[in-house]
Formats: sequence, C-alpha cells, structure tokens
Amino acid sequence: KLRVFGSKAWAHILPRRDKLDPRAREAVLVGYSPNGYKLWDPKTNDFFVSRDVRFDETNFKFREVPDKLVIQDTTSDNEQMSQETDFEECANDQPDPEVKKPSAGDNNADMSSRPKRNIQQPKHLEDYELYSAYCLLSTHDGDPKSYRDAMKEKKWQEAIRNELSALENLGTWTPATLPETSTAIDTRWVFRTKDDGTPKARLVARGYQEPQDEYQEWTYAPVCRMSTVRLLISFAVQYDWPIRQIDVPSAFLNGFVDGEVYIKTPEGVNSTSRFMKLNRALYGLRRSPKCWNVRFNQIVEQLGLRRSTFDYCLYCGERLFLVLWVDDALITGDPGEIEKLIKSLSDVFNVKNMGEVSVFLGMQFDRKESGVKVIQSRIIQRLAEKFNMVECNTSCKTPMEVNFQVEESEGISKNQVPPFYRNLVCSLMYVSVMSRPDICFSVSLLSRFCHKPTMQLWNAAKRVLRYVISTRDMGLNFTKGNDSPNNIVAYSDSDWGGDKLTRRSVSGFIAFHCQNPITWYSRKQNCVALSSMESEFLAASNASQELINLKGILGEITRVNEIKLLVDSSSAISFIKNCENSRRAKHIDIRRHFIKDLVENGDLQIEYVNTNENVSDFLTKPLGQVKFESCVIKTFKASG
Repeated sequence: KLRVFGSKAWAHILPRRDKLDPRAREAVLVGYSPNGYKLWDPKTNDFFVSRDVRFDETNFKFREVPDKLVIQDTTSDNEQMSQETDFEECANDQPDPEVKKPSAGDNNADMSSRPKRNIQQPKHLEDYELYSAYCLLSTHDGDPKSYRDAMKEKKWQEAIRNELSALENLGTWTPATLPETSTAIDTRWVFRTKDDGTPKARLVARGYQEPQDEYQEWTYAPVCRMSTVRLLISFAVQYDWPIRQIDVPSAFLNGFVDGEVYIKTPEGVNSTSRFMKLNRALYGLRRSPKCWNVRFNQIVEQLGLRRSTFDYCLYCGERLFLVLWVDDALITGDPGEIEKLIKSLSDVFNVKNMGEVSVFLGMQFDRKESGVKVIQSRIIQRLAEKFNMVECNTSCKTPMEVNFQVEESEGISKNQVPPFYRNLVCSLMYVSVMSRPDICFSVSLLSRFCHKPTMQLWNAAKRVLRYVISTRDMGLNFTKGNDSPNNIVAYSDSDWGGDKLTRRSVSGFIAFHCQNPITWYSRKQNCVALSSMESEFLAASNASQELINLKGILGEITRVNEIKLLVDSSSAISFIKNCENSRRAKHIDIRRHFIKDLVENGDLQIEYVNTNENVSDFLTKPLGQVKFESCVIKTFKASG
C-alpha cells in the first residue's frame, strides 16, 4: 500500500527479548522494497526494511525546507571546501540556513532591453535537485543491490560463478516438483566487498518465508565463551603449545536439512525445473546455524574429541583442545595431534588452515618467546575514524572522571543528543568484553542509558573513546606464571550504593589463571543492599557462580587443585562461614547457603585481601589515576 513519503512510522520489533523492551522502532518512510517498506532510523542513521509498520501520515520528520536550493559554481581552483568537520558540531542538529530570495532590483539589473516573459520553475520541481542528491547518497554504497546489477561487472560475475560452483559441488539442491502441501521459499543474492577488496557473492534463502511454527528451536548455533578461549591461551603459553586457527568456508552448507524444504530456482542456475529441494542448509534458513553445529559436533566426536558439558563449543582430547565460534576454530595442544586433527577435518570439510593464529574475532595475536599479547588496535583505529576522533586530545589517563555520577535530566530534547550514542557505546562494549577490562565499568555504566542519553553521557562516552585511542596498543599479556596451572585465583569487590539514582551497588569480578586474566565483569546488583557487608556478600555470591563454571571447564582440561576467591570484607567472609542466623540477613539466606555449601564442600576457598591489593576495585567505580593505574598494571602486566 502506498504511503506518504517522509511520514513518521513505527516498525514492530521482533523478537522482543524482554517484556520491558520497546515494541516499536520510530523511523521515517523513505521508499519501498519487495519485502516491505524501506525506513530510515534518524537516531542510528540506519536504513532497514520492515513489513509490520504503522504510519502517521500527518506527521513528518522534515516539515520545513529551504524555499529553493541554490547551487553556486566554483569560480577558482584555489577555492576548496574544507573536508575537516568538528565531530561535536556534526553531532548537533543545526537549523537550515535561510536562503535569501533575489529582489526585483537584482533581476532588473540583468535584464536586456528586449522584454522577456519570466519563466518560473514549477512548484513541485523546486526541490528536485536536493531530493535527487538525497536518494543517491542514501542508496549507493558501491556493492550491487541485485543479481542484474552484479552481472554488469566481470568481478561480480566471477564471484557468482564461484558461489554457484561451490553450491553444486556440495549437492546443495536437487530439481524437484513442488508438492501441493508445500510452499517454495524465494532466494536472493547478497554482494559484499571484503576488507581485502575481494568481491564476495552469497546466495541466501528468504528464511522469514518459512512457516512460523516449524523449527523454532533450530534457530541458533552456540559459540564458545571468551573465558574459555582465554583459558586455553593461558594453557598454551604454560606448555609452549602452538595455537592454530582454521576456517570452514561456506560452513552452513555442510549441514544437512532435516525435513523437506523447497526453494524457487535461483537466478543464475541453469535448470528446466522451477523448484529445487534443499539437501544442505542454505544460508538464510532459520535452521541453518544449528544444522551446521550438529554436523560439526558429529564429525569431531567421531574423531575422538568429547564435548564439554560446561561450554558446548569446547572439545577436549588427549593433550588436544578445540574451541569453535560458528565457523572459526582455535586448536591447541600437542603439535602432532593438531596436525592429525586438521587433516581429518579437511577430509570431511573444506577446511582452510590459517596456521598460527594472528587475528581472531577482531583480536590481534602477537606470539613471542615470552608469551602471547592480545590487542585490538585495528578496531580501535576504525572507531577513531568512524567517529572523527583520529586527531582528538588523548591526554586523559583514566576512562572516566573520579566520582562520576549521572545527572537526572527530564524532558531532554532528542536533538540535543547525537543519534549515534548507542552505536559508540556498543562498539566500546565489544572492545571491553574482548580484551580491555580497564574500560569495563565505564562502558557498563554508559550502557544503562542507551534508551535516554544526555549530553553529559555523550561527553563521557567520548572520553572513554579518547582513553582507548591513547592506549590502543595496550592489551592482555599471557605469560608463564608462578602459580600452578591447576589453580584459579579471583577477586570480587563492590561499591555500596554507588549509584545515586537507584542506590544499587555495583559488583566487580576478575579471575586469573597463572596470573593471566581470563574473565571479568562489572554489573549493577539487582537489589538494594542494606549494608556494605551485604553488598560485598552479593558480589562474592555472584562471583562464586562464575567460578563454578570455570572450575568445570578447568576440570575437563586438567586436574583442579584450588579455586580461590579473594574478598576485601572480613564481615562478608565471616557471614559466609558463620552458621549463626541473623535477622538482618534472612532476605539473602538462599544465596548465603549456596556459597556456604561451596566453601564447606571444598569447591571454593574464600580469603581476605587488603583493599589496596584488590584488583577488581577498578570494576566497581571510577578511580583516580594512581589507584586506577595500579589495578591496570596488576591486570595487564600481572606476570611481568
């Protein structure tokens, strides 16, 4: 159905992860797509397509435009427009400058003696140039949008032939007649240019056309936990094991389809049949990720590796370990066993042996005799370029000001806050989760206000980015430690009532294996603690749950000797170990018994640590430069 161009729209969000999540996404109608309406989100500056949309055709995002677009020709080669724009100025919406209309006197000055009739441009064409430029800038990104466009260039023709050849070699489909009770799914081509400039063509199925009530549980593939990856890296360093990386091109196509799925014959396929029956899990189907994971698991277990019960993407053998992230895998252990495993996998899958790991999930690996260093300088550089902060001031020594508090601000205009606050925070969150625990607290705090950012929060987010840019070469150092590889030492801490808006405390946690950091977090507690002891106890309770999982993973790799949790609150330790009841602690009695049982059974040891030696302190609140740098040194250079 045709709608008024530029009208305000609300696109239904599916699926909703939580009942408190927003139900719709505010956007602007900018066009039409074969699958629905093409919309623009002014907050994130993203374009997307949705079918379930409601419109307000009386409300427009851009009500006022200049009377006429005036374009002046450049008269001198020396006159150039500056390409450098201050990021803060771009962030704020500026009103359009008023265009001065030419006066009657100006027109008379250029008139010849011969009378002429004034020809006025039609009203509906006054903004034609501006509209045309907007459409071009909105749609052009260099890559073809359709199969027809791609066939106009030789490089994309070659990419299409390579994709079809791979599909046919795997026996992805078989020509078939469509049963009356079945529905054929459409396909489409997706074209992207890789970072190295290589054109990539991918044929995908329109999986959303599958019946909603089928295979709803077959919509995911598990991925390994980053704590598992870092634990294996630490083990590899202790025993001087290589860390090899493999990739499975077109991985999903190695999975077999369970059931009958039909597609319409794709563009570019020479066949007299109108329909194809899928034998392999074509990209785009809801079940494809799970089908691939099931297939990979079957093959790996046949090769003698066992699947971990604590991390479904960890496979353990005799001095041989593999972690899987969809179609990328890291393998460490005995060099001879690694070569046998890679050869066996290559006999089944078209495995790409990438040798010693150099880049994995955006993390750069630098292997030396002293150990392995993991950094993300390339991603940080991209963030600096994306947010126009390459030449920013990098004098800040901490990611956040000391005692930073979020100010309450009601009724803030959306125009006062840049629409890419969420984009920046989520980008920083990825860096934090992967290799930078020093910004974990700052990012966690900023992420709580993605739904309602303010200029104070925006400036705080930019400060975090400036700090990360100034320390882009800092990362995790995995070296041989003095501790036993059979032990894990962790720290927990809390900031009692540190959030003045909710008065909830923040829990901080970090764990080390052989003095190498393997996992960390900074989380706001889900209830208000009535005392500092209770706050520290809740932090220790949450940390114990994480340590139980780490103990299980460590036990599948080697024999576990000791799991130790260091807490800087003697009252919290006494509360955990003391069997006496307390009226003030009845509301947390269940958590108390959980961690108390762990201590009594010998699964967990809790000891006191001085506050100045608690490494997790920088995960609970903004610290001054001296304390912050002390925690950073212990975390990133704990082993020298």
